[in-house]
Amino acid sequence: MTKKLIIWSCFFSFTFIGFMAAFYFGKDHILKYTNKEVVVDPNQARIDSLNAESKDSLVVAMNDLIEKLSEYEEKINEQENVINKQKKEQEKVNNKYTKEIKKLTAINKALRQISKEEIDKKQEKTIQDLARTLGSMKVDELRPILKNLPDDMIKLLYNKTKSRDRAKIFNSLPAGRAGRIIRKMTENFKKG
Repeated sequence: MTKKLIIWSCFFSFTFIGFMAAFYFGKDHILKYTNKEVVVDPNQARIDSLNAESKDSLVVAMNDLIEKLSEYEEKINEQENVINKQKKEQEKVNNKYTKEIKKLTAINKALRQISKEEIDKKQEKTIQDLARTLGSMKVDELRPILKNLPDDMIKLLYNKTKSRDRAKIFNSLPAGRAGRIIRKMTENFKKG
């Protein structure tokens, strides 16, 4: 708002000064073409002195306005510098927190992996204990238990059972199911 006011004030001041100068300096030129003599007004000296005073006061006012304008520009530049510093500081803080978030994410991931490994170890121990228990049972005792287990679980238990007790597992199953499980277990072997 103040910039516009200053600009418009300067515009009107320069325009006024321009017209005054044109009238003042142009009178000789006009008289030359009209071949008329200038009638000197007794108040002309007074008018001329007032014009000179108004010109001087306009120059002083314009200089003051220009000085204020440059002060405003300096203040604006200072504020822009402060804003730029704050933006840089904000960017540093954002980068710091981004790094911290990445670190915390990595730690969280590592903790999940450790937890998963602990759970896997517990499950492994449970399966081994179960395989040991089933290996100590007789075929007649195993049959009703294995009947209700899925094929994948039987393969897992077979792999965890001691080799001397593995035969009990297949003897407890019907021949067709035992054959199907053996076929699944040997599918990945290369035919030679």
